[in-house]
Amino acid sequence: MKTTLLISCLAAGLFSITGIASAQKQMKTISMLTQDEAAGNIFLSENNLRASSGVSTLKKNSFRKGISPVIMGCDTLKTTFAGGNGLDGNMFDITALSSIVINAFEGNITGNGNIEIYYKTGTFVGSEATAAAWTLIGSTMVTSAGAGVPTLINIPINVSMSAGQTCGFYFTGNGTGATVAYTNGTTQGAVFASNAALQIFEGIGCAYPFGSSYTPRVWNGIVHYCDSGSTPPPIAMFKGDTLIRCVGGIVNFQDLSMFSPASWNWSFPGGNPSTPTVQNPVVTYTASGVYNVQLIASNTNGNDTLTRTNYVQILTNLGYAPVTEDFEGATFPSASFYLFDDGSDGITWAQNALASGFGTGAASMYFDNYASDVTGTRDAFRTLPIDFFGSSPAPYMTFDVAYSPYSTTLSDSLAVYASTDCGKTFSQLYIKGGTKLSADSSIITTSFVPTAAQWRKDSIGLAAIAGQHDVIISFENRGHYGNALYIDNINIVTGASAGVSEQENVFDIVVSPNPMSQQSIISIRNTHINKNETVLLNVYELTGRLVKTLKSASSSQGKCTAELNRENLAAGMYFIQISEGGKNAGTAKLVIE
Repeated sequence: MKTTLLISCLAAGLFSITGIASAQKQMKTISMLTQDEAAGNIFLSENNLRASSGVSTLKKNSFRKGISPVIMGCDTLKTTFAGGNGLDGNMFDITALSSIVINAFEGNITGNGNIEIYYKTGTFVGSEATAAAWTLIGSTMVTSAGAGVPTLINIPINVSMSAGQTCGFYFTGNGTGATVAYTNGTTQGAVFASNAALQIFEGIGCAYPFGSSYTPRVWNGIVHYCDSGSTPPPIAMFKGDTLIRCVGGIVNFQDLSMFSPASWNWSFPGGNPSTPTVQNPVVTYTASGVYNVQLIASNTNGNDTLTRTNYVQILTNLGYAPVTEDFEGATFPSASFYLFDDGSDGITWAQNALASGFGTGAASMYFDNYASDVTGTRDAFRTLPIDFFGSSPAPYMTFDVAYSPYSTTLSDSLAVYASTDCGKTFSQLYIKGGTKLSADSSIITTSFVPTAAQWRKDSIGLAAIAGQHDVIISFENRGHYGNALYIDNINIVTGASAGVSEQENVFDIVVSPNPMSQQSIISIRNTHINKNETVLLNVYELTGRLVKTLKSASSSQGKCTAELNRENLAAGMYFIQISEGGKNAGTAKLVIE
C-alpha cells in the first residue's frame, strides 16, 4: 500500500556563489574526459546535444490545454524548453511567495530511462556534492515525449512550502538512458521564472550522482502546485505500446495520469474505437497515415487535457517491388523509408552532400557520431513494410558503407536488422564496427569524410525471410562518440527479379511454348501433389507487381496443368510463382514476345 508523504520545507535564505568553473566544451581526447568516460563506461557530454536539423522524422509532440480545477488554487509555472545543453541533471532553488504544495514536475528529457528527484531544505548551494544533505523523493522510468517537449515525471512531489521558504531540488537521470536537457543561464541565483505564488532560480547542471557541476544553468520544466487548501486535479499522461504499425495494427494505450482521475475521454482520429471512455483502450488503425491522440483525465477536482500530435504512424506496404535508395533525391527520407529516433533527441540519420558511394554520385546518408554522443541509443533508418517473393530466387540486399573510427575506444558500429511482424520485434542480420567496418582499417582523429577509395560494398542474404510479408529492414547506428558513418546505394531484391534458376524449384515446371505469343501451357509435376489438389499460379512483372492468378487443373497423381492466355499482358519477362497448400513451392521464367 502506497502512503502519501507531505514534506515540509523549512525556511532558509537564498545564496549565490561564484567560483564554480564555467562549462567547457568536451574535447575528443581521453585526457579531457571524466574518470567514468576514460574507463569507457559512458561518454557524457554537457554540449553534445543539438537542435533538430529539420530532418523529416516522426516527432511525437505534446501539448496541454491546461488544468481546469473545480476548486481554485492550483496552477503551473514554466521556465523554458529551449534546451541547447544537457547532462544528467539540474540543481535549482524554488522560493514560495505564498503557502503552497508542489505536486509534480515536467521536464525536458531526451532518451528513455530512470529519473530521480531529490529535495533539501534551504538552498542547494553548498551541498552540490554532499549526498547526505539530500532526501530522495522518488524515482521512475520515463519515456521521453521528445526533445523540447514537456515530459511528465510520474513522481508525486508533495513538498509543502510556507511563504518566504526556499527548497533546493535535484532533478536528474541516473545513467540508464535518460538525459536532462537544460539551457545556459546568465547568473546563478537569478530569478528566471516567477508568479504570485513562487519563484524558480537559475541553478547548475551536474553529473550523476552529485558530480561535476556547470553554472549557470536553467532547469527546463514545469512546476505543478496548489495553495495549501486545495486538492490537485489530475495531470493527464499516457503511452502506447507500439506506435509504428502496419495497416490493421493494434496499439494498446495505457493511462499514466497522476492524482487519481475518475474518468477518461480519449480521441483517436483514424482509430477504432475513435472516442472510448475506458481507462486503457485498445485501438485498431485500418488506414496508413500519421495520427494524433488526445486524453482528457477528470475527477471531482477538475480535468486536464493532453494532446500528442503525430503520435501514431501506420505504415504503407511497398508490395513485392525491389527497394533501392541512392540518396540523390531532394527529399530525405524518401517515400520508401522512415526514421526511428530512438532517443527522441532530434539526433538521427541525415542526408550528406560531402561524399557518395565510391564517388559515383553527389550524396549519401550519414550519422554524425563525431559531433554527437548518442551512447545507449539505437537510431535507425528503416524501410516501409516489404513483401518478399519466395524462396527462388533467394532475396538479398547490398549497400555501400564507409567508416573510420576516431580511436580504438571511441568507435561506432552498424547493425542491420529485419522484422517480420511490422517492427514489433527485430532479428539481427549483420553487425560490424570499428576497423572491421572500415574499408582500409584506418583511424582518423578528425571528422571523417570518405574518399572514393574508402568505401566498401557489403551484401546480406535474406533467404531466412523469403516468402514473408510486412518485412522491415532496419539500418541501426550504434554510436559511441566515434566518427561519421556513411551508407549509400541500398539495393534490396525481394526475389521477384531476373536470374531465376528453375533447377532450384520444389516442383518440376515446364512452360510451353516459352517464349509465348498468345498462349502457353504450364505443366507442374511433383510426386507429393495429391490427386484433384488445386495449385495456384501467380504471374508477376519484374517489378514484383502481381498481374494474374491462375488455378491449375489436376489430371493425375503428381501432375497438374494450367492454361495461360496472354490477354492484355505486354511483351517482356515475367515470373510464375507456384503456391501449393498456401506455401511457395517454385518459380519459373516466362517471356512474352
